Formats: sequence, C-alpha cells, structure tokens
Amino acid sequence: MITTSRVVFTGSRSTREWRFDKLVSVDTDPDEAAVLLHVANRQKVSGLLPGNNSPTLQTYLDLGLAISERGPEAVARELQATANPHMASQPQPPAV
Repeated sequence: MITTSRVVFTGSRSTREWRFDKLVSVDTDPDEAAVLLHVANRQKVSGLLPGNNSPTLQTYLDLGLAISERGPEAVARELQATANPHMASQPQPPAV
C-alpha cells in the first residue's frame, strides 16, 4: 500500500513500513525491477520486487512522494497543466 505518508508491505512472514519523513533516497534497479527504499532509522536498505507492475508501483510511489512534499493542490495543478496541452491536441470527433 502506498499513501501520501508511507509505503507499507504486508507479507506472509513479515510487514515492512517505509515512512516518507524518514526517507533518505529511493533507488530503482531496472535489471531486477526492484525499488530500494533507504530510510534514516535503518542501517540496511530494503525494498520491493514488484514484478510486472513495476511502472505502476513507481508511478504511485512518485505521486505519493510528490503529494507528501508539495501538497495535493500543487500536484493536482501540475498534473492538470501537463494534461491540458495533451487534451487540446486530441482530434475532434467527426461531426454527425
């Protein structure tokens, strides 16, 4: 689960939490599709191996971090500003 304040993984043998206020860095390993989360309160790095959903996981993680850092209103404005030119360039449906 990814929220605007943390990532939580609940597995069959353990549960992990990475709080954004303790996050030092995020690394991705494209060869293994791993997302490594470095947090200040742990000496060893840990992370996730999302498999085929790597682009989706990375997108949700990016959004959660952006909202945590800049706030939901700022992120919504940024996304809308990116979407507006795309929407304006879409072809118009044929006239009936």
